[in-house]
Amino acid sequence: MIVGHIANKTPFSNYDALYYREANSNPKHVAIVGGGIASATLVASLAQRGIKTTLYCKDNEPAQGASGNRQGAVYPLLNGEHQGVSRVFAPAFLYARQFAEQAAIRFDFDHDWCGVTQLMWDEKSEKKLERMLSGKFPTELIQRLDAAQTTAAIGVESPHASVNYPLGGWLCPAELTKFNRTLQDLWNAHGSLQQRSSISDADRRRQMANIAKQV
Repeated sequence: MIVGHIANKTPFSNYDALYYREANSNPKHVAIVGGGIASATLVASLAQRGIKTTLYCKDNEPAQGASGNRQGAVYPLLNGEHQGVSRVFAPAFLYARQFAEQAAIRFDFDHDWCGVTQLMWDEKSEKKLERMLSGKFPTELIQRLDAAQTTAAIGVESPHASVNYPLGGWLCPAELTKFNRTLQDLWNAHGSLQQRSSISDADRRRQMANIAKQV
């Protein structure tokens, strides 16, 4: 491997002038490519900030790819060292859940915060999940269950221990994607979006805020 340095580097000289753009700190209109849940969620978030969007997608309808699935699990991707993606996904999971709960105030879509359980069904999965638990996360975020507790949690007889994400659950990506497209249409048609301030689960919101401080 050859290693070196540039003694007198000109700032941004490695950018092709055709593609380099200065950051815009006050965008008014944003172009988004894609018709799945990620782009649709971004549309909704920008609309709440008063920013118009134009969505570009090759499909005639939203959620025609992977976001068209009828069910998707919602839980954080953690690791025992709590580094890298783990540091991102722990608070991001709490934000995603809050986003979904706020969406449910305005629009009906299939979802249930029933918790998510991963079984230690073989030696490899057991080592992986035990290593994850070594991160000493708040039990509200992730906890270990023995076989009896696992059976009680999932309602099906299980001979395996597990890890459980009490705040996790599932939702229908296709329905949530279409809801966020509806927000875009409202914003582009009327130029504003009224944010609902009432939250039915205020106690849960405070609990999640406290967990976020710990992760």
